Amino acid sequence: MSSSLFLKARGYETVIRSTHVSQNKRVYLEGTVFPLDAFTFSPRLSYTPLDGTHIELPPLCYTVLNGSFEDLRDLLADSKRTEQFQRDIDYALFFANLSEDTLKAFVLLESGANPGRPLSSNGLHGAASRGQLNEICKYALNPNISMDVQDETFATPVIYAMDLNSPRDWDTIEYLFIQGASPQAKVSNYTYAQIARQKGKDDLAQKIEAYKGWVGPLYKKSVIRVKQHKRSGLVWVKVLYECPRFPNEGWNYTSYELFSELGDDLLVKEAKRMWEENRSRGRLRRSMRKGL
Repeated sequence: MSSSLFLKARGYETVIRSTHVSQNKRVYLEGTVFPLDAFTFSPRLSYTPLDGTHIELPPLCYTVLNGSFEDLRDLLADSKRTEQFQRDIDYALFFANLSEDTLKAFVLLESGANPGRPLSSNGLHGAASRGQLNEICKYALNPNISMDVQDETFATPVIYAMDLNSPRDWDTIEYLFIQGASPQAKVSNYTYAQIARQKGKDDLAQKIEAYKGWVGPLYKKSVIRVKQHKRSGLVWVKVLYECPRFPNEGWNYTSYELFSELGDDLLVKEAKRMWEENRSRGRLRRSMRKGL
């Protein structure tokens, strides 16, 4: 389990974070990388944002932050698949999302990174800290990944998302709630709203307290698009939903779903109709080209 050492010098505060691995290399990242490092919970809740964080990282994580894509690919190819490797690659995905390097994140996932590793900063935490809704959505499709997964300090993805600027902080937190995160979760017996207020985010705290989740079912409106994936041959359907957000507010929500898993007769019928229309238009275009 990770440990932290706080230092105060020249009027600012920083933190040194050590990990469970050997052959570490030290890096310095500006700001608060691990959000709960900026909090104390006893004898009372207090918040002091950090100027920077010194972290001792295994080679894989270090390469994600400081190496090229080719360096990372070569290191992955040369690494033995051990328990230590799995811990490192899961941790490395956190830093790939933290640095918003989608290419490195992709190759880590392809190499077996678990974005929902418990009791470690992971890919989901990194995605939440940067408001990467597409990544969060992708991880949420895995039933083994909890949207409330905690890191080694017991911070959840919602806590990581609180460090975003408004309105992205709430947009990301609400999206996490939509994907299954609990608005009632607590950290050291403090609610999310209490933690947000301690950070000076009163508006965010009010939105968290007012959030009531979905009222009734998701109201399916229409099929927007039907497309077949060239390689896999799978047919994907883009569905438009009308979802309640707050009282007197509405918004549209879209989701890509496999045709074979739609589970709704009306949507299946509409998707089939659109599929046939697309094929008819395709045949018409081909015949027109031949005529020309």
